[in-house]
Amino acid sequence: RLAYYPDPPMLLEQLRRFQPKVERVKLVAAPEIGDYVDRVREEMAAAGVSLDVCSADGLKAAADCYRELMTQATSTDAIWLLQGGKLLEPALLSYILDVAWRRQLPVFSSNPSHAGRGALFALYPDNEAAGRQIGSLINECLRQCDGEPSRVSYLREMKVVLNERTSRHLGLDIAPEARQGVDLIL
Repeated sequence: RLAYYPDPPMLLEQLRRFQPKVERVKLVAAPEIGDYVDRVREEMAAAGVSLDVCSADGLKAAADCYRELMTQATSTDAIWLLQGGKLLEPALLSYILDVAWRRQLPVFSSNPSHAGRGALFALYPDNEAAGRQIGSLINECLRQCDGEPSRVSYLREMKVVLNERTSRHLGLDIAPEARQGVDLIL
């Protein structure tokens, strides 16, 4: 089965590409994606980055989590915003991006519109390539599944948008080679 989240190694690769000094990532997540969060935590830990997660099951709990995470964040932290949904609405997004801008905290996202509003970068699905990935998973399962429990695959086919204004504000010098493969620069 395909989870509609970035593959953890790809996520870490992009974080290191644009913000190599990050030591800790802060995330607000719904309890139902705990397996994904665990996989991301393992991947980041192997690379020396810790993942602080605040679990929230609704907007009020998410707002409380973001307020706490933003208060505790230091210069070696980054804030990761998932797509949105029930845990992130426009006013809360504005608050997060405003605080991050004032405190010079990098924010990255799984929603390209967040980069347009001030997140440093966002990963988002390359829908055509993701369709091919889904097709491959289906074909593989038809050949090999035989009633076995399905494994979870995450999106490897992602596009990247980079906010150049935010990178300048954070004092980042994004090297030309780091810009290669960026699908959109704002």
